[in-house]
Amino acid sequence: ELMIVFVLVFLVIVPLCNPAGNLWNLIGEITTEPIQDNTASAVPAYFSAADEAGFPSPPPDEESYRKVYTFVVTSPIILLCVLVVCVLVVSVIVDISNRQSFINKKIIEALTKQREETLLQQKEDHENLIHSIFPPVVAKDLIRKQSGQDLTVSKSGRDFGLSHMNLGSLVAQMHHEVTILFTDIVGFTSMSQTVAPQQVMEFLHELFLCFDDLVDMNSSLWKVETIGDAFMVASGLEVKDSSRELLSGHLSGSTESDARAAIVFGRAAIGEAQSLTMPNGQQCQIRAGVHTGDVCSGVVGSRMPRYCLFGDTVNTASRMESSGVPGRMQISQATYDLVCDLGGFVFEERGFVEVKGKGKMATYLLREDLDLNASST
Repeated sequence: ELMIVFVLVFLVIVPLCNPAGNLWNLIGEITTEPIQDNTASAVPAYFSAADEAGFPSPPPDEESYRKVYTFVVTSPIILLCVLVVCVLVVSVIVDISNRQSFINKKIIEALTKQREETLLQQKEDHENLIHSIFPPVVAKDLIRKQSGQDLTVSKSGRDFGLSHMNLGSLVAQMHHEVTILFTDIVGFTSMSQTVAPQQVMEFLHELFLCFDDLVDMNSSLWKVETIGDAFMVASGLEVKDSSRELLSGHLSGSTESDARAAIVFGRAAIGEAQSLTMPNGQQCQIRAGVHTGDVCSGVVGSRMPRYCLFGDTVNTASRMESSGVPGRMQISQATYDLVCDLGGFVFEERGFVEVKGKGKMATYLLREDLDLNASST
């Protein structure tokens, strides 16, 4: 655009504004009017120079003078016009190149922004995935230790990059007076033999969704894992550190209240199970077993890592469930001592029960005819 303006100014405005008059008219007059004596006296020098150089020259008539004079006057203007056109063409090419560079820059910026947003979304998804697998305190510790590194998930979807991390304090942490609860579906094995696996999976999904909602109702509870038709819950589980931070992010509650939360969950779980019908048409019934004691927690493995609990307390709680009564909750003496004086629960002594690997143990069954609203939390 600037070059076009320059050409117009040079070829139009400047000739028109010339103090001697219109330049183009002057050139026209020179080429048409007879050559004056003072002009003609200067032109023969051209022919004289040509003769001295040995070049043949036409006779110095008026027409020859006019052509030479016109060439002398117009050649600088023609050369300048050619130069302007060349500069104009180069300017157009440079402008097109600059525009293309600008477009490419904008495309690169857009792609970079899109990539950054994708990476942020992937990071958020990875963090949400870790939070869904591990307790919040453990997940935050893992994410904090992973800062500065890329949290990658393998193509198989089972490796979360934990093998390259120093788990440190996350391994083998002791927890005292934790209440463990197991549930198991009565007749699950025989039912699985008579219906399609997809129906079994859909039924378990529906049942465990109900259990998950019950877990979310109390911050003292933490869903540890599901193994087949077994559902494992821990109450009062905490990751001991300098801040004494619980899974729920609050200060540690009492052992009695943690045991109470497990009992309330187990009773509600039995009620939820009885409201469902299994794929074989029978009413769903579960057994529940509860025990309180010390456990050890840790992150196990790097492929499909799991936050697991270990110890005799876990085994005893599992035995309380397996030796229990369908549709009832069986608790150990240790748990009974914590909740017997809290009120809202009615237990009946079952006596000594032979428990695999433990011998005879005193156990108690939760009364199924009590008011479900008597012990709201």
